[in-house]
Parts: sequence; C-alpha cells; structure tokens
Amino acid sequence: MKKVLISFILMVFTLSFPLFTYGQENVSPITVYPVLPENQIGQQTYYHLSVEPGQEQTIYIEVDNVSNDEQHVMLTAVDSFTGPQGGILYEEEMDPSISRLLYPDLALSNFLSIPEEVTIAPGETERIPIELEVPTIESGTMIGAVRILAIGTDEDEGEIDQEDIANVTIRNRISFITAIQLDLPDQPEANFSFGEVGTRTAPTGTELVVEMTNDAQMILRGTTGTYEVEFEGEQLFAGEWDEFTMVPNSQISFPVLWEADELAPGEYTVRLQANVLGKEINEIRTFTIEREQAREHEQQQQQDVITETAIPWWVWVLGAVLLVVVFAVAFLLGRRKT
Repeated sequence: MKKVLISFILMVFTLSFPLFTYGQENVSPITVYPVLPENQIGQQTYYHLSVEPGQEQTIYIEVDNVSNDEQHVMLTAVDSFTGPQGGILYEEEMDPSISRLLYPDLALSNFLSIPEEVTIAPGETERIPIELEVPTIESGTMIGAVRILAIGTDEDEGEIDQEDIANVTIRNRISFITAIQLDLPDQPEANFSFGEVGTRTAPTGTELVVEMTNDAQMILRGTTGTYEVEFEGEQLFAGEWDEFTMVPNSQISFPVLWEADELAPGEYTVRLQANVLGKEINEIRTFTIEREQAREHEQQQQQDVITETAIPWWVWVLGAVLLVVVFAVAFLLGRRKT
C-alpha cells in the first residue's frame, strides 16, 4: 500500500508541471552568396554599389542547394521601410499609418528585374541574374532588397507564412534577405521634420504618437531627440529618443508609451527636440483629447489592473490536484489504521 501511495503522489506531482520538449534544429537546404561587382563599395555581405543616373547593370546572386532534394526557390524584390521606432525593415508593403514611403514611384523594387522562381537540383549552384536600372536622379541613395525563399519540393506541405523572417526556418521554408544599396555621385542635404502628434490605443496601453519625416533621398542615421508633454501648464512626463535611422523619403508614426496616470479631456502641448546630423530642431505641437478617448483610456487601465491581479488558471488546477492528493492520503491512512 505504501508503494502505491508513493507512486500516486509522484504521478500527480509530475502532471502538475509542464513537460518541455525540444525539436531537432532545422538546417537550411540552401546557402546564398552575393557576387560583388567591380563597383562594389567595401566588402560587405550585401550589395553596396556606386552608380550613375540612368545606369543599367546586371548583378548576380549565387544560390547553392546543399540538400539531397530538388529545391524550388522564389525570389521577390522588396523595399526598405523605416521601422516604427527607427531602423530598416525590408517588406513588400507596410501599414501606411505606421510607416510609409513618400514617393512610392522611387522605390527600388520598381527598378529591379529578377526571375520569380528557380529550380535547383541537389548539390548544384545556380547563378541568378538581378537586372537593375538606376533612375535619372542626380543625387542620393536608394535601398531595397531581394528576398530568397526556399520552399522545398512539391511534396512539402503547409502554406507560406507571410510573416517569414530573414534566415529563420518556417516549417520547411527558409527565407534570406540580400540588401541592395545604390549610391549616386552626390548626396542631398538632410530634410527632417516633425508632423502631427496624438494618441492611440495599443495592446501595451495608450501611446503618444509623433509623426516624423525624412524628406530626402538619403539614409538618415544617428538622429536623437527629446519630448515633453504638458497639460494645463504642468509637465505630465518627458523622455528621450535613442539614436535611430530612417530610410530615404520615408515617414513614420513614432510611438511613445503614455507615462501619465490619467488622460483627461482637453488640449495637450508637446515640446519636441531633435538633433539631426548636428543640427538642432525644436518644435511645439498641440493635440486635443475628447471625452470618448479619455473614457477608453480609463477602461483599458481598469482592464490591465484586473489582468495583473487575476490568479492564473494553472494555480487553480494545481490547487485542485493538491486537494485531491490530500484527501487520497487521508483516506488511505485512515483505512490503514482501521
């Protein structure tokens, strides 16, 4: 009886905790190498080319099939977007309320021609051409990329995940991003500006949103800044932006967590400062919060409090299991005495 009791307790104890399993790490069936041409600037692992207006050029990318199976490879020209908090993202498109290009006709994908799909035999290498045509602009930088997606064989199952990430395995599909940067002879002057400000509701809470624009054909690096939010003459909160990068001709809605406890109806003042390539920019913006917005903010805060204080479901399950164990032990011990 003692052995049965111990076995029962051990079984319940084991079931009370999650079991973690680790799958075998997937290995990419292909490798990707850019073939750097003579007009390459530096020895980066991406294309960084010195070009002239109207220049036409064919560059090549080598894709090796290192697997024992035939591989179907899909290629897509993608554009560069500024991330919501700065940085470079390579996507076919983005939500324009978060990040957008000011002049879509100048996006690099419009000037690239590549095969849509290539089939590579096991152990073989395919040199794939990328034809580029530089637009007739006198100065600046253009940046984009080619996405190479290995989708395996016809027998592979599953759909392509639209949120595939460079160099990360998704089911049987591997995605690589090879960036392409074209530098024209001259560089324009920086043209950074602040736009509208306001608030929006996000999963993490209410956010202050500041519109920022890089209206120049250049990669704008190293921008920093500060912000102060005031209401009825009193400062509610303040903060600063770390260095961030914006791609050419782009606009973002930069989110900042609303750090004040309340969001009352009325007019707010935002003092903005940015340091752009050594030049200081100071602006003042105002926005108005309506009663409905203030009510939504209050409801979300109440919901967050409930979520934070709620007892996790697994605590209830564990408590029930332990209660069963206690009753079982008491029953068996009482039966043994009898």
